Amino acid sequence: MRTETLAYINNTLGDLGISYSFARWNGEIPDSYWIGEYSETDSLHEDGMSESDFILTGTTEGSWLHLQSEKELIERTLRNRTLVLESGIGLCIDFERALIVPTETEYLKRIQMNFSVREWRNY
Repeated sequence: MRTETLAYINNTLGDLGISYSFARWNGEIPDSYWIGEYSETDSLHEDGMSESDFILTGTTEGSWLHLQSEKELIERTLRNRTLVLESGIGLCIDFERALIVPTETEYLKRIQMNFSVREWRNY
């Protein structure tokens, strides 16, 4: 994934009031927080497209309802999102699925969201 795409996701989630960090959480832990990560596939597309899977994992010690509400807000905002970033990168984000992630403790709740990210660049 391009740096510009990661910055776009970071800014979008921040604008929604979602506590978000890439790769790991640093600092004081809020009521709920989301961690992003990605995996890339080798791009063999002649049109300059690259593909990545972007995973957001939300965690809370609070209620399932709160975490589910944040999940729905993120899904509504990023689902079928298509735009051109200032750098000229074409971006398409598609929501694929969400699942409950079991935890070792009864008080932690976790939801994982999977997105497909396609980027086009002409350089």
